[in-house]
Amino acid sequence: MRDLLFLLIEYAIEVLSENTDFDRRVALYKALRTSVREAIRFVSSVLDEIEPETFRNHLSEFAGSVERELERLPPEPENPSHFATLGELTMRTASTLLFTSLDNIKPWMRT
Repeated sequence: MRDLLFLLIEYAIEVLSENTDFDRRVALYKALRTSVREAIRFVSSVLDEIEPETFRNHLSEFAGSVERELERLPPEPENPSHFATLGELTMRTASTLLFTSLDNIKPWMRT
């Protein structure tokens, strides 16, 4: 999971970069939109395994807010702000999962 989160961060940086080829940015946008959703679904599926309860509650609220933000984004970027929004959402999601939850998930789930 940790490697996936670092990969999401790397791709988010590429999506945010105006130096990246436009077609690649669009492809990454689509992939990131799906990947962030899957990461949030994974976290939601293991909420019962997360201790203490304060972390569990925080992650539950965070997952809900990310889902709502993803729903507002179109499947394909319609303007430059969509790249920025998804890039920032990806960075926030990956960093939150890395630094808030991974130490609180059972060890077998950290790989």
